Amino acid sequence: VRTVAILGGGSFGTAMAQLLGRKGYNVRMWIRKGEVRDGINQRHVNPMHLTKVTLADSVTAHEDLESTVQGASLVAVGLPTPALRQVFMEHRATLPVKVPI
Repeated sequence: VRTVAILGGGSFGTAMAQLLGRKGYNVRMWIRKGEVRDGINQRHVNPMHLTKVTLADSVTAHEDLESTVQGASLVAVGLPTPALRQVFMEHRATLPVKVPI
């Protein structure tokens, strides 16, 4: 089973996680908000976005970007546009070089 890392836990990130999880992928979401991570890891629901969508058991939420992207075959970006530059600059050493983003 392939692993996909998703940066962001808003509506777009959650929608991607739901679709990929249903297709059998292991999905790791990088999410800054603790209550969102807890909701996904404990109840398989994002308590802030798409609250009626139940995520697959293969979807997990992580606080640490490095552990989220480690071993991923693809990194998908679901971050708000204004945050992209800051996140990529701040974490450029952590993001994998040979993995499609």
